[in-house]
Amino acid sequence: MKDAFGTSWKEELFKGKLLEGTVDPGNPAILVISTSAIRSLELLRIKKLIDMDALGLSRLSVIVMDMHTDAKGYSLLTLPQVSDEFWDLYKSHFHNLMVQGDLRICLYSPTSCVSDKMGGVTHDE
Repeated sequence: MKDAFGTSWKEELFKGKLLEGTVDPGNPAILVISTSAIRSLELLRIKKLIDMDALGLSRLSVIVMDMHTDAKGYSLLTLPQVSDEFWDLYKSHFHNLMVQGDLRICLYSPTSCVSDKMGGVTHDE
């Protein structure tokens, strides 16, 4: 978040602009996309909200994509139907923002720990 918003990232995200009326509600700075609706919005729902102008992209600076795999080993970009929905959403709404340098995409996934030969713990890269 520091790279996207600078050293004052907390102030940028939490300074109460919504309360002051300087930012329209429904214009997030960060959007989390996941295959699980429990953790975030579903891709089709995001696209519908954008198309209805209920979700604005004027402040959007970072998209965090949850790359956790499900029980069958599929992720947001490898599950066939979900992958197609993501690329449709990307092409229609996010690509121009990326090209302009106004949007960054962060792929989030936990790293697993494995024991090395010396008995210590290392993190997979």
